[in-house]
Amino acid sequence: MVTHDPRYAHMADRSVHLFDGQVVSEDDARKAAELNEAGFDVS
Repeated sequence: MVTHDPRYAHMADRSVHLFDGQVVSEDDARKAAELNEAGFDVS
């Protein structure tokens, strides 16, 4: 899925953030969930 709407982006397993056509960051929701469960704050 490709979206610009953060209300739907949370449903994805992975987010890729672009700026001027370049990847500036990537988030892996599964990894973030695992880190949160381990007691780390990744928000």
